[in-house]
Order: sequence, then structure tokens, then C-alpha cells
Amino acid sequence: MEEKKEQDLDATNAAEKKEETTEETATTESTEKSSETPPETSTPEEAPEKPAESESSDSEAKENPSEVVSDSESEVEAEEEESEAVDTDTDTDTDTEEVEESSEATEEDVAEDAEVTSELSTYNELLEKAEGIAQSVDWQYGSTIIKELKDKWNEAEEVVSDAYDELFRRFQKAEQTYFDRRKQHYEEQNAERQRNLEKKRELLEEIRGIIENKQWGAKNKLRGLQRKWDRIRKIPNEFIEELQKDYDQLAKTFEDHRVEYLVEQKQKEELNYEGKLLIIDRMKALINELNSDTNWKTADQNLEEFIKQWKKIGRVPKSKSFDINDTFNEVRNEFYQKRFEHDKNYRKELEKNENKFRKLLSRAEELTEMDDLAEAAREINRLHKEWKETGPVLEELSDELWNQFKAASDTFNSYKSEHMDELKEQEQENLDEKEALADKAEQLSDEEDWKQTSKAMQQLMEEWKKTGPVPRRKGKQVWKRFKKAMDHFYSRKRNHFKEIREEEKENLKKKKALINQVSELHDRDDAQEALNEVKKLQQQFKDIGYVPIKQKDKIYKQFREVCDVIYNRSRSEKSVNISREDRADLDNDQIKQIKKRKAEINKLKKEAQELNDTILNYSDTKTFIKPNKKGMALRDELDEKINKLQADLDKINGKIDSLDDQIDDIKSDGETDS
Repeated sequence: MEEKKEQDLDATNAAEKKEETTEETATTESTEKSSETPPETSTPEEAPEKPAESESSDSEAKENPSEVVSDSESEVEAEEEESEAVDTDTDTDTDTEEVEESSEATEEDVAEDAEVTSELSTYNELLEKAEGIAQSVDWQYGSTIIKELKDKWNEAEEVVSDAYDELFRRFQKAEQTYFDRRKQHYEEQNAERQRNLEKKRELLEEIRGIIENKQWGAKNKLRGLQRKWDRIRKIPNEFIEELQKDYDQLAKTFEDHRVEYLVEQKQKEELNYEGKLLIIDRMKALINELNSDTNWKTADQNLEEFIKQWKKIGRVPKSKSFDINDTFNEVRNEFYQKRFEHDKNYRKELEKNENKFRKLLSRAEELTEMDDLAEAAREINRLHKEWKETGPVLEELSDELWNQFKAASDTFNSYKSEHMDELKEQEQENLDEKEALADKAEQLSDEEDWKQTSKAMQQLMEEWKKTGPVPRRKGKQVWKRFKKAMDHFYSRKRNHFKEIREEEKENLKKKKALINQVSELHDRDDAQEALNEVKKLQQQFKDIGYVPIKQKDKIYKQFREVCDVIYNRSRSEKSVNISREDRADLDNDQIKQIKKRKAEINKLKKEAQELNDTILNYSDTKTFIKPNKKGMALRDELDEKINKLQADLDKINGKIDSLDDQIDDIKSDGETDS
């Protein structure tokens, strides 16, 4: 039985080997079909052997049942082993088939990719050209080239792949990029043409202005405008003919009138020449009259008038200009020579000027010895300015002194060039100092303590002036910073006090309104009631504050006058003897006591009025004091005085009230006794 099983297994293995050989030589399609048939399926020749095996087993089982069971178990075990062997072989065969299938598929993919790559090469070439055109500036033929490339693209054989889709997307992007850039280019061209049109119109207006103002001598100005016109090229086509026609007409008009102008100019130049000859003759006549008794002040004024007239006269013919100017200078020098001979004071003045020139020369020669090279560079500029402002000296000394001064200046400039590093270092130090001053000024620019900040700003300005020069390229920048901070502070300060002046004007209106209110109290029947109202209005008058300084005395005087009317009326009524009605209820002693107290009240009221007037006067005086250091101290002093006077006034008013109460008590006692 076991031998039979071994034979079956050998037959199965042989069939499988034969099947593997067949699979190795089959095509891909036959391989797929064979892979669907399980390897463990029996061949047709093997199938009949199975029933025979079963019959033999049945007969053996009848004869010996125990052996049948044993054989059945062996058969089952053999079948399991056979099945495991077949499964193992099947897995191996399947892996081999998958590797072979993968290998064959890869070769096909490579072949297919090679074919696709070959077909995409045409599209790559078209894309490369399209992207080149997209970045070009060939606006005239670029669109035609793009169209041709697009046509070739559409004519090429279509390829279905992701690579093709990406190439197509890039081609469309290149096409859009080109047309977007082309559109932008022509929009910029149109905008430039429009700007050029406006420029040419402006030039035409300038040329037209020259003609309207009859500036026929403005040849150079016109030539400059014409050069600008020629440099402007493209304008909108519809305006080319119109503008050129206007331009040509204006240019022709100018040239036609310029010929007439030149003729007139020649005539004027000849007249100017005659005028200058006349001035020279008058100067010679003046010189002939000079002597020791000459009024040199008048003579000098006459000469200055001749020089002034000379300068007023216009150009002379070019061929005569040099000679007549030489003659004029010779005659003028002759005048000064005569004055030097006859005018003692003039000689002293020349000597004084000579001494000043020599001092300037000495200072220039000492510049190379200065430690602060930057300050020395500033000093040479000051010396040149003073030199120009110094009066005349003898003609023979003038050139000599100037040559010496120029030599000293050249020496210093050479020294400065040799020590340029040192100069730059000093200038940088000065720049650092000025930048620090600018920082401080910027920090103070928003302060509102006007008094102290003004003082601080002035101190910064003094330090700025003392600081030496800085590098020229940075000097203006740091100065602008410093000045901007200064201007910002002082502008705010001016605005602040401007608001105060506006407030003072409003205060003036309020005080005038109080004056009217006091005037209306003059007709009040009850004098005491009117007086009480006036006292309230006086307090308001003091609380209102400052008024414009020019109105201070006037408004105070008006207010005091209307208040005095009420006070005088009140004093008058209270100083009258006790009424008959009151006397009927009082005895003689009570009457005496009341009179005594009224006398004291009148005296105290006079004192109170004087104190009140003084307080009002001090309050108005404060409005005219400037808010500087000295002014603020004076304001504080006045405040102390006002507070002291107010305290005294309050005491007096308290005494008056006390005396009034005493009088009322005496009157009450009299009424009770009666």
C-alpha cells in the first residue's frame, strides 16, 4: 500500500515537473490560464487508480478489521504528507510565476515608457520655444510665433499620460504669460505716450509765453525748450500733426521777431556806448576839480552816483566793451589817487583797512598751529568773508596783500589735506556731540513747562554754536533734526500763548459785561442790596483772570468807577443820623453807642475799599507780566501781597459785620424797653 502511495507521489511530481517545463516556454496569456489550475489536481490516467485502491481496502477490511483501521490511519497520514508537499511545491511555483510575470510586465512598461518619451520629445521642444518667447520682448512677431507653436502642438500625435498633461499645462501658462506681458507693455507704451503728450503741451505753453511776453532775447531759453521737445519721441498718433504744426508756427514767429529784436539791440548797444562815454567825461570833470578844499563826502557821493549810473546802462557793442571798461577803471583809480593826496581822513581809513588786512593775514598764517583742525577749517572761511567785507587800500598794496593771504590759505589747505584723517576724526566727534544735542532737543520738544524748557532750549543752542564743524555731507541732516525739534517746541509755545491771548480777549468781554451789570445797580432803591450785589460782582471780576495788557488799566478804571457809585451811595445813607423813628425807641446813651459804632463802620469801610482797590490793581498787573524767570518771581510776589491784603480785608469785613450786629442789638433793646 505504501509502495502504491509512493508511486502515486512520484507520478504527481513528474506531472508537475512536466507542467513547470511547459510554463517556462509558454506565453504570458497561457501562463495566466495555467496558473488558474491547482497543481494538486490528478491527471486523467491517475483517476482510475483511486477506486481500485478502495476495493482492495474493503476486502482486506473484511478479512482483518484491525488491519483496516491501521491501514486507514496510515493512508490518512500519507495523504496529509502528500497534501503538505503539494502545497509547498505550489507556493514555490506561484512565487516563481509572480517574479516571471513582474519581470515581463517591467520590460513591457520600459518599452511603453520609451515609446511615450519619444512621442513627448516633440511637445518638449514646442514647450521650450514657448517658454523662451514668454520671457522675450519680441512684441511684434512673438504672438505669431506662439500661434505657430500652438498649431504644431495641436497637429502632433496625442499622448495620454500625466507627463503630457503637465507639459500642456506649462505650454498654456507660457502662452498666457506672453500675452499678459505684451498687454502690459502696450499699456505702458500708451501711458508713456500720454505723458509725453502732456510734456509737449507744457513746452508749447512755455514757448507761447516767451512770445506773448516779447522775450525776443531769450534765445538760449528757447533752444533749451527745443532740445527738450526733440528728446520727447512717442505721442499718440492723432496728436502728432497738430502739435508739430503749433510748434513750427511758434518757432517761426520767434525767429521773425528776433531779427527785428537784434537790430534794435545793436542800436541800443550803440546808445549805451555813448552813455558810458558821457559818464567817463563827467568823472574826469569831477577829478579836475579835486583839491585840498574839496568836500570829500560830496565828491565821494558824486562818484558813487556815476558808478551807479554806469551799472544801470546795458551792454555795449562787444568790439568796444573791453576798451571802455579799462578807461572807466583808470578814471576811477585816478579819483582815489587824488583823494589820497588831498584827504587826510581818507589816508587814515586806508591805513586802518591795511592794518585789518594784515591782521587777517596773520590769523591765516597761524591756522596750521591750531590743535582743532576742524575749527581751523571753519576759521579760514570766516577770514575770507571778513577779507571781502574790508574796505579799500592803496592800489599797489591791494595785490600784494591778497597774494600773501592767498598763499597762507593755500598753505593751510595743503596742511589740511595732509591731516585729513585727523580732520575727519575731529569732525566726527563734533557730529556725535551735535547728534546728542539733537536728541536732547527732540526729548524736550513736547514739554509743556514753557519757562524751564525755553531756558533748556536756549542752553542747547549755545552749546550747538560752540561745537565745531561736522562732515559736510551730514551737517545739514543733523541741523535739520535739531532745528525741527526747536521749531516744534517754539511753535507749540506760540500756539499756547496764542490761546492765552484768545482767553484774555474772552476775559475782557466778561469784565465789560460785569461793568454793565454794576451800572444797572445804580438805580436800585435799596442801597444795601445794591452794595451786596457789587461785592459779589467784584469777586467775579477778580476770578475772571487776565485781559490784554493794553486794556488792563482802562477796564479796571471803568469797573472801579461804576463800583464807587454804589459804595458812595451806601456810605452816604449809613452816615446820616439816626432816624426819628429809631430815636423814639432809644435813650440818649443808646443813641451815642449807635453813632459811635457807625463812625467806626464808616472808617472800616473806607479801609476795606482801599484794600479792595489794591487787590484788583495787583490782580490786573499780573496779566502783563511775561512768563519768564523774572516775571514768574514777580507774579509770586504779587500773589503773596494779594493773599495778605485779602486776609486784612476779611478781618475788616468781620469787624464791620460785628459792629452792625451790635447796632441791631442796641436797637432791639430800645424797642423792648419802650
